[in-house]
Amino acid sequence: MKTHETGSEKAFHITVLLYLILAVLGMGTYVMYSSYAKTKNDEKIMYAVGLIEGTQNGTDNQKQNMKSALDVLKNWTAANAETDVYAGLRTLEEDFDSVAECVNQKLENGSAGTSCHETVHDFAANVSAMVSLRQSGLINSFGFMIAIITVVVMALIYAVRIYIDYQIRKHAIVDHDTKLFNRKYFDAHVKKACAEAKRYERSLTVLVLCMKNLEKLPGKKARADMLGVLGLVVNDTVRLSDIASRYNERTVVMILNETDAEGAEILETRLLKALGDDVALKHSELEYVTEIIECKKQEESAAFIAEIGKRAAAC
Repeated sequence: MKTHETGSEKAFHITVLLYLILAVLGMGTYVMYSSYAKTKNDEKIMYAVGLIEGTQNGTDNQKQNMKSALDVLKNWTAANAETDVYAGLRTLEEDFDSVAECVNQKLENGSAGTSCHETVHDFAANVSAMVSLRQSGLINSFGFMIAIITVVVMALIYAVRIYIDYQIRKHAIVDHDTKLFNRKYFDAHVKKACAEAKRYERSLTVLVLCMKNLEKLPGKKARADMLGVLGLVVNDTVRLSDIASRYNERTVVMILNETDAEGAEILETRLLKALGDDVALKHSELEYVTEIIECKKQEESAAFIAEIGKRAAAC
């Protein structure tokens, strides 16, 4: 059994897609923030290394800054002990221990030997290279993540567009090419017209217009253009109380309320003349065949509708 989505279900599906877009954008924001935080932390490390390397016999305030910088480096070294981008001959922790020993010696004695200066200098160079490598990798990863997020967001937006377009087309009552009513609208109103004609003993006819040689028109755009012109001619010819609809690819049907077969023949003649007089249609290869189907007073609506479908299918 075929089921149809309710309005709340459709709204729910669109809402889910929009929430997915927000989730992806949130993920992108988190990635950007994380990248920014890592970059700022690396800047602090470079400052701490530079402070330790550049400070010689300084004031008490400078010595306090060196202690603070050493604490920052100690925490950073512990957090990055397992790194594989450190370029030193020894591990990051081993080189830091040597640097810490030299700095403490400088703080206690006011000076350190030449080997200590070289140790601090080499450590600073290695940390600088490590930070540079990490930031390069971070930039590449950031660019890759942004590219993925952009693609995902674009795909989700496209999915929302397709879903909305599908729902619009599904519930549309107008044919895209002719701008006449579509089959769905016709089916709904022909039943109502049959019921009212029978109840109030009114005349009811349906004029069927079959288009021949439609496939001979050169290209999809040419067919769409001709169908658009045909739709305008039909709309200008029928009365306001009539309902003109595109029944299928080749067929247009018109519900003629309170009109008997004789009245339908008058409209038929007027319509064929209007189609023949139109400049654009006159020079196309389209040909037309019409039929009039009258709803008999005792005829059931199902039989009348079935006859319309049979004639339309025969086009």
